Amino acid sequence: LKRNINKIKALQKKLSGKQHPKTKDDERKYSKSYMRLLKKIKKLHTKISHLRKDFIDKAASFIARNYRYVALENLNVKGMMSNHRLARSLSDVSFGRLKSAIVNKVQLNDGKIIEADRFYPSSKTCCKCGAVKKDLKLSDRIYRCESCGNEIDRDEQASINLLNLIKKSGVANAVRSPELRSILADLNKNQLANLAMKA
Repeated sequence: LKRNINKIKALQKKLSGKQHPKTKDDERKYSKSYMRLLKKIKKLHTKISHLRKDFIDKAASFIARNYRYVALENLNVKGMMSNHRLARSLSDVSFGRLKSAIVNKVQLNDGKIIEADRFYPSSKTCCKCGAVKKDLKLSDRIYRCESCGNEIDRDEQASINLLNLIKKSGVANAVRSPELRSILADLNKNQLANLAMKA
C-alpha cells in the first residue's frame, strides 16, 4: 500500500474531475473515461491485496518451516488504530490475517502456538533482571533498565521475553534455534528480505 498510495491518490484525483453524478438527485451519467479510471483503481487495489496475501503466506510459511514453537502477542489492535500515525501501516499489515496464517501453518507442521496475554509486558520487562518499566512510551525505541542498567532495543527485548515465555510453557528442552544459513536461504528463496526492504 505504501508503495502504491501516491498512484491511487493521483488516479482518484483524476477520477473526481471526470463526469459523474455528484449527488443522488444528479442526473448526469458516468462518462466512459470515468469508468475506465474506476476500473484501473480497482485493478490497483486488487494488486495490493494480492501482494499483501502473498507476503503473509510466505512469512507464515517461513515461520512454520523454521520454528516449531511460536509465541504470539494478543495485541489491542483497535486501540492502536486510534493513533492516526500508525493506523494506515497497521491496517496494511492485516494482523488478523497474518495471525490466522501463522497459527494454521505452524499447526500443520506439528508446531505449537503459545499466546501471550494481552497485558503481558514483553517490551516493559527487563530481559536480564525482570524489572518492569511501567512508563515506557512507544517512542522509546531503546529500553534502559533503571535497576541493572541493561540497554537493549525494545523489540529485541520483547522477542527474548517471548522466547522465555515459550520455555516456561514446558517446552524448554525442545527449543532449538535453526541454523542461520538455512534461515537466510529460506528468506532468499521466498524473497521475503527483498519484499520487506522495498516496503
